[in-house]
Amino acid sequence: MAAKVFIVEDEFAIAMDIELKLSQMGYKVVGTADNYKDLLDFLSHTPADILLMDIHIKGDKNGIDIARELYQRRRIPIIFVTAFGDSKTFQEAMKTEPFGYLTKPFKDSDLQFAIEIALQKYKELHQQENYKSILNLYFDKGIVIFDNDLNILYYNSNALKLLKKQNLNEKKITAYIPDVLSFINKAEPSVYDTEDKTKIYVCQMPNDEHKYVLFLEQEQSLSNFETENTSPHDTRLNIDDLFFVRDRGRMISVKIKDILFLEAFDNYTTIVLDEKRVLASALLKRFADILPYPQFCRVHRSYIVAIDKITKIEDGHIYIQNHSIPIGKNYKDDLTKLVKVI
Repeated sequence: MAAKVFIVEDEFAIAMDIELKLSQMGYKVVGTADNYKDLLDFLSHTPADILLMDIHIKGDKNGIDIARELYQRRRIPIIFVTAFGDSKTFQEAMKTEPFGYLTKPFKDSDLQFAIEIALQKYKELHQQENYKSILNLYFDKGIVIFDNDLNILYYNSNALKLLKKQNLNEKKITAYIPDVLSFINKAEPSVYDTEDKTKIYVCQMPNDEHKYVLFLEQEQSLSNFETENTSPHDTRLNIDDLFFVRDRGRMISVKIKDILFLEAFDNYTTIVLDEKRVLASALLKRFADILPYPQFCRVHRSYIVAIDKITKIEDGHIYIQNHSIPIGKNYKDDLTKLVKVI
């Protein structure tokens, strides 16, 4: 599928010339803008894979200002395209950690190479962040991520301990667990090492049929979500992250941005999504500590809600779709700060 490119350029003729070049290269130009407001309006309803950003554009904000806040909010890779090649401009631009920098005029091949390098760099960075979010969340388990060819891509220190290895320098997971494929997507965990009673689960990476996540844990150990203890490496997740919960013996993935709300139920938490519910062996406080804020807010001792999923607030209750959720007295002030009223 052709990469979708958005052009931010204040000179119409140059924008059209770049659009023509990109179309000839096989990219899909999804839009152009010459100022910050038009760019945000466009991105609110149309996705883009990469931005070509002129530094000097119309309005109060220049391309560097926009890039500084846009990547954190939208997670879109940005390549600066500018006629200003002076050192000061370059140093300021580099502070935003762009995915590329082109000085006008440039060759067609330079443009294409810059885009391909940026897309690959973004893919690798996003993949590493995805791996780290899994490792941070399941810090008490052994984790090994491997691909369809059984090449090890990522692992944590607990995997080394449970596999009784100093390192995993061998490229193939089968060097350590020869029959690893037999464990994929089993309904119940399998005992891998009967002496230490180590259990093993293997499941497919969400949205990537070419990668797998292997979980190792001591049989007597609690699930990560069954304890309130946290790791020094434990951090809040991002809205685009996902996590796994155990559901009837399987590890089920949950995308954070698909969550409507969470409800406490004894020592468990029900995660309510658009089309299903997932029961997690975890206290609600565990989710309060890791879900991104302010996108998620605790509104009651038994509820956490996704702020952007709220459809109505009335008579001390929040409404999300057809669900009515009470607002606790101790949580009202925090909710009020997050909900903008005009």
